[in-house]
Amino acid sequence: FCEAALDMANFRKAILVNADLSDANASQASFIEANATNLVAPRATFLAGRFTNAQLAGSNLSAAKCDNADFRRARLQKIDFSNSSLKGAQLESVDLTEANLQAAVLEGANLSNSDLSKANLRHASLLDARCVRTNLDHCSVDNT
Repeated sequence: FCEAALDMANFRKAILVNADLSDANASQASFIEANATNLVAPRATFLAGRFTNAQLAGSNLSAAKCDNADFRRARLQKIDFSNSSLKGAQLESVDLTEANLQAAVLEGANLSNSDLSKANLRHASLLDARCVRTNLDHCSVDNT
């Protein structure tokens, strides 16, 4: 799927473990309840993508475009979102334990009820982000 055009594709409940979506365009695609553990998708576009209840632990979405994507209740432990854009993303009730969000743009994102313990938020932009009951224990936030 590397560099594939996957706009509005339906991967609901799909098994995409170790799949390569590098540079793919999957805007408005559905990954609801998909198992995409260790997904490789740097520089991919997931604008308004739906990842509700998806498993993306250990995935690489560095420099990805995920504006307005819905990740509610997704399992994103140790995900790499470094240098990614997540403007307006729904990250409510998400497990982002040990996630790399360095230099990520989370402006207007909803991180309420999420676990960001041990996450790297260095140089991340959290302007207007909603963080009600968000666990930020032991995360790195220098120059945020």
